[in-house]
Amino acid sequence: MSRPPTPASKLNAGSVAKHTGRFSARLGEYATKPVGGLGAPPKWMTPLERKVWKALVRAAPAQLGANDRTLLAIAVTLKSKLETHTISPAEVSQLISALNKLGFIPVDRPAIEKPKADDPLDRIDV
Repeated sequence: MSRPPTPASKLNAGSVAKHTGRFSARLGEYATKPVGGLGAPPKWMTPLERKVWKALVRAAPAQLGANDRTLLAIAVTLKSKLETHTISPAEVSQLISALNKLGFIPVDRPAIEKPKADDPLDRIDV
């Protein structure tokens, strides 16, 4: 019996880069899709927080689902503190982390592949 595969969290980046074919199928298994709809802001939010909720949902670079509601509520609460200038430096760090996990930070977004240019030689049948 062979040993179980190494968890994706413990894979060496160099190994993955060197053996992309071996790991590409496994890394695709861990991609998650949003479940359900995001819905309206929670009733407990203040009017400012509801406004921030709607603004973040409109600006979201990825599709957010019901499984993102809690993290989005945390980000909204911290963002509203940022807008009212009552946020502490530790909370700024937490806001950045929450926005990062929701995909708002451009550096951490997955790269979008550019369409390939048409090669005129591809039209020739050999």
